[in-house]
Amino acid sequence: MSERYRPYRQQFETGFWIEGNAFYWEMVFWDQWLRPHAGAARRSSVLAHAPLRAHPLLAELPSGTHDPGTGGRPAGKRSGHERDNAVAEVRRSVNGSYDPLYQCAYMLGALQFRALHHELVDSKTMTDRQYHDAILRENMMPVAMLRAILTNQKLTPDFKSTWRFLDEVPAAAPGH
Repeated sequence: MSERYRPYRQQFETGFWIEGNAFYWEMVFWDQWLRPHAGAARRSSVLAHAPLRAHPLLAELPSGTHDPGTGGRPAGKRSGHERDNAVAEVRRSVNGSYDPLYQCAYMLGALQFRALHHELVDSKTMTDRQYHDAILRENMMPVAMLRAILTNQKLTPDFKSTWRFLDEVPAAAPGH
């Protein structure tokens, strides 16, 4: 889809868009299908995989080091990764090929997409299908800019977003 619609926007690829959107879809999956319809075994399976998703962030913060060998051990034990996989994840995170906020971008991007969904779909401004199609058709950009486009804000060369997306994120569902 990113090659079909506005491919020139691929230069704006960030973890906020790519990983944030993927993590947002995991949240949608949990909220709309898994949580209400799954038994305890399936819910436990999803919860067991949550630390694997959070591993890159867990690996860097508590260790206080940028040495993949030592950074991978503590999080590997907590996340369920084998030691070599944990070290590889940390190495990938700190080798300079990812921007410094990449690991935080998973969650922050997901929360932005979730808040925008709440604002546009829960208010009946758009349907789920219209919202998700619009994301794909607009292609990569800061989510605040996507919001400006989808809410028909006037875009000027000096446009600055004042969106406080955390104010829009719906409360977690019971058991979430």
